[in-house]
Amino acid sequence: MQTITQDRAREGAITSPKHLQQPMERFLTTGQVATLTGMSESYLEKGRIYGYGPPFIRLRPGSKSGAIRYRLSAVMRWLEERQCNPEEARHG
Repeated sequence: MQTITQDRAREGAITSPKHLQQPMERFLTTGQVATLTGMSESYLEKGRIYGYGPPFIRLRPGSKSGAIRYRLSAVMRWLEERQCNPEEARHG
């Protein structure tokens, strides 16, 4: 009896789309990125203005103000892109 009830519950269950079953992306504030990278918040703020900082998301598009968030994966990729190989620098 219990097995039949569980089977019926599974049949009627609403399943999440595949993209929602993956781990959720982590979003960071400017302060959290500064702590993670050792850079100042000012450096990151200027980097947004002049285009040299990590990619960011403005939660109010079209506005000069509003919350800014950084995807953890984007920050890590941005850092990886800046990794230098001392051997290349010496011979290059």
